[in-house]
Amino acid sequence: VSADNTENGRDWFTEGDQTKYVINYQNKLPVSFLSAMAGVAKSTGNGRTVSVVANLVYGTPAETVTQVRSFENAGVHVTGVEMGNEHYGEAKGVHMTPQQYLEKAKATARAVRDVYPNMKIGLVAANAYPSTHPNSAGYLAWNQAMAQAMQSEIYQSVPLYNAFIIH
Repeated sequence: VSADNTENGRDWFTEGDQTKYVINYQNKLPVSFLSAMAGVAKSTGNGRTVSVVANLVYGTPAETVTQVRSFENAGVHVTGVEMGNEHYGEAKGVHMTPQQYLEKAKATARAVRDVYPNMKIGLVAANAYPSTHPNSAGYLAWNQAMAQAMQSEIYQSVPLYNAFIIH
């Protein structure tokens, strides 16, 4: 992709692969996105803390560790890492099965724990929906899989997951 955000005549800001779009967007900023966010965190007076959301779709476990390290190196404490976003919903853009999600979450959580053994790590759970909701059974199945994953970790000296993040 060229400096003017085109490649083979395509404008990656309006069409094309989301990964290239994000990379191009971040490369056009005067400072890195993480540096900018660290600056915001430092200016809020909230004790200079952030929570990082791991990109389980387009990112890698190493990139999540780099995000945490970048904030910590900038003097911003990372309070925890959320494993992705709302991947349980059919209409949320990128749907994963619970097994796909947990496979990616486990790899990312282990990478984070290798460097930050005491980091809090949360799995994403669905809100409770009434049985009349069109996907209530799917959300219930998702939450049951997350609960099983959490349960399987409770007897570990350092559980891989510490919390559910309800979306």
